[in-house]
Amino acid sequence: MAKPKTEEMKAAFAPYLPAGEQVTHVAYGVKQPHVLLIVLLVMAGVLPGLIAIMIMTRHYLIGQSASGITVLRIEGMNNLKVREAMHFSAADLAAADVKTSSNALFTNISIADRGRRFVAKFHKMYSADNRPHAEAIAAFAAGG
Repeated sequence: MAKPKTEEMKAAFAPYLPAGEQVTHVAYGVKQPHVLLIVLLVMAGVLPGLIAIMIMTRHYLIGQSASGITVLRIEGMNNLKVREAMHFSAADLAAADVKTSSNALFTNISIADRGRRFVAKFHKMYSADNRPHAEAIAAFAAGG
C-alpha cells in the first residue's frame, strides 16, 4: 500500500474540525521508544526486537487549521484509521509548554498542556512536503 498523499491526509481531519474549517498544513510523524530501549531490544534478538519496536512506535498526523492544531494518532504509516484525536486551540498553545526544533532529518514538536502531552518527530524524507508542513506547524505551535 502506498503512502497517503497530502490531500488524503488532510481529508482524515474532516470529522475532527468545526464545520467549514480546513487543514492548511499536515504532516506525518512518529514517536518511537527511547533509543536505549531500541538498542536493548535489538541486542536481545534482532527480529523480535524489531517487531517490538514496530509495535511500540506511535504514528501521528498533525494538522494546522484556523482554530489551532489537531493531532490524530493513526494505525500506521499507510493506514489513516484514527485511534485517538487531540485538539490544541490557539489559547491552549499560548498557555502550553511548546518545544520545537529542526535538524538535518527531523522536525520535532512537543506540546504539554494541562495533563495532555504530544511528542513526535517528523522525517523530511516521508514526502516532498512533510518537512515544510511540519516546520510551518511547529512555528504556529510556538507562536511564530
